[in-house]
Amino acid sequence: MPVIQIDIREGRTKEEKIALGKALAQAAHDTIGAPIDYTYVIVREHPGYHHIKAGQPLPEYDRERGY
Repeated sequence: MPVIQIDIREGRTKEEKIALGKALAQAAHDTIGAPIDYTYVIVREHPGYHHIKAGQPLPEYDRERGY
């Protein structure tokens, strides 16, 4: 049973997170033949300041910018 874990900034809708989980399960199926029914996806959300890039915290997710 594949377990896929992904960390994202807070701010996506429930529907977006479900779509992401479905797409990741499908990608595991397409690339390694993992049965979708046995693929487990965990989406963890964190505020922007928990993501540090080049020593700087990221801003909060902005839906209009898309990042």
